Formats: sequence, C-alpha cells, structure tokens
Amino acid sequence: MADGIIEQDMLHDGIRGVPPGAGPIPLDAVAAQGWHPAEGTMSLPVLTLDEEAFAGNRALMLRYAAEQGAAIAPHSKTPMAPALAASLVAAGAWGTTVADIRQAAVMLRAGLNRLILANQVGGPGGARRLARLHEAYPRAEIYAFVDSPEAAVSLDAAWAEA
Repeated sequence: MADGIIEQDMLHDGIRGVPPGAGPIPLDAVAAQGWHPAEGTMSLPVLTLDEEAFAGNRALMLRYAAEQGAAIAPHSKTPMAPALAASLVAAGAWGTTVADIRQAAVMLRAGLNRLILANQVGGPGGARRLARLHEAYPRAEIYAFVDSPEAAVSLDAAWAEA
C-alpha cells in the first residue's frame, strides 16, 4: 500500500498467515517468498486482498455513505491491518471500528484516532485498561458500548482514576 504505514512493517511467524519459522521479512520481500494460500504454503486462516478491487469498493462505499449523509467507521476486525483502515479514513471514513481493547491499541499506535469499540469493555478491569489507553492517546476519540448501568459506572470510575 502506498500510504506509508504498511511499508515499515516486518513480517514474522507470530503474524497470522506467515508460515512457522519465517521471518523477519520486510513486506517488500514477501512476493519473493513464493507463498500461496491455495497451495498450503501459508498458515490459515489468512486474508488476501485485490488492491484494485478494494480501491473500487472503497470509493463506491464512501461515495454512497456521503450521498446518504452518513459518517461511517468500517470494521477492522477481519484484516486487522492499520494500513487498510488508514486508507479508508484518508478516503473519507469517519474512523474505524474495532472488536476489543487490544485492537484499539493497534489502531491507535498506527495513528488512527477515531474508534468505535464494538463490544463491551469487560468490567472494571477492562474499563481501567481502556482509560489507560486513552490516557496514552489523549487526542483519540473512543466510543464504547455499555450494556448496563454498572458498565457505565465502571467506565466513569476508570476515567476518574486515569
């Protein structure tokens, strides 16, 4: 991707899809490895991407959202690729949606500052972790769902402590 985020990364066998024993490998050297998901040379599950199709779909989706007056935060759970999320934001998405606090940390480290946390934070301990994460990224806008008054109290208390 040409957005400058993904080019800095190195792959290793701790990353989904990378074969055991591989790495560290710069992303620009991946094609030379001869890995092909359909041939069993990569650990599964793995997501592959047609960049041209992605760009077309991104443009279509964001154009439609704009025509409807909708601000969207596409879910980053499946690819967990900050570069893809950043390209969506650069093209007009409001932000990105993540599944949990760990995924939020990944996106915040990559410079994405508008997040929706799609699941509950996980009680007082999760609320404290989220508050600490926000303290580390004070410019971030993080929207969290709560499923009970107790969850709201936990978040409020965690923010007061931070």
